[in-house]
Amino acid sequence: MSEIADPVRDRRSGIVTFAAALFLLVGAFNIADGMIAMFDSTWFEDADLLFADLGAWGATMFIMGVVQLGVGWAVLRRYRAGQIFGMVIAGLNAFAHLLFIRHFPVWSVIIMTMDVLIIYVLAVHDTEFYD
Repeated sequence: MSEIADPVRDRRSGIVTFAAALFLLVGAFNIADGMIAMFDSTWFEDADLLFADLGAWGATMFIMGVVQLGVGWAVLRRYRAGQIFGMVIAGLNAFAHLLFIRHFPVWSVIIMTMDVLIIYVLAVHDTEFYD
């Protein structure tokens, strides 16, 4: 059985691929941040955290980074679930870095900007995703 080609969905814009690459990059950054927070307590100030301890914060960022890698792969494959979860996870990550802004303000703003860009691309290029 051959499927009928859909010319709208067969076109792949580079901007969605770019958003997926950004998602993979942000996920890798969160994995690195999480591992550093869990294993090198001298890197971050534990007293400046808004909640929990440094180990819990590191584990949370590590898990979020792993999820972001999976969602980035789903966005790269143009899965609808990747689009939906991508917007949710990018929003949660932006909020997490807003809580983290006291430690590294410039880094947090860069990550939040990347998250907003990801959300924008995923929302605007809806026709590229498959159900």
